[in-house]
Amino acid sequence: MVWRWLQTLWQPHQRVGELAALVSSTARRVEIEGRVEALTSLRNPVSGEPCVALEYRAWPPSTTLGMDGATAHAGRAYQVNARQAVDFVLEEGGVRVLVHTDHGEDLAALHRSLLERYGVSLRAECDALVVGQRLLVTGTVEHRRSSVGTPHRELPYSAIVRAERLRVV
Repeated sequence: MVWRWLQTLWQPHQRVGELAALVSSTARRVEIEGRVEALTSLRNPVSGEPCVALEYRAWPPSTTLGMDGATAHAGRAYQVNARQAVDFVLEEGGVRVLVHTDHGEDLAALHRSLLERYGVSLRAECDALVVGQRLLVTGTVEHRRSSVGTPHRELPYSAIVRAERLRVV
């Protein structure tokens, strides 16, 4: 079991040039690129815009001046980080790949509770991944469409990838 975990650390991700090449590729760990299509969406708690993934950062005000690292001119002692995402589709040239993500925390509830506690003194920002953006997904292939199969059970996706890292291109 430990050996398998170490192998995943040593195996680099193979860059797949086009999404259509992912089906014929034998690589398990891949990097793929395409445009984002939403299956469902989230709401950015700061701006309210719809998106498929969020990275949230908030800086509550310092509670005890001088005790927790805060000074009179820099009163932010710590930072709150959280992420949330929903599954989405990468599309390129008519080929669609389903991307499974780690869903993370409920950012709307987190932001609401921080606002209730700190009010207007809370400083917060979100990086959002919106529909139509080009994205590089690094992850593990969970399923590829086979050339043989039954039309009664065909998935609408060429492949399914479990995302490990998302990066806007």
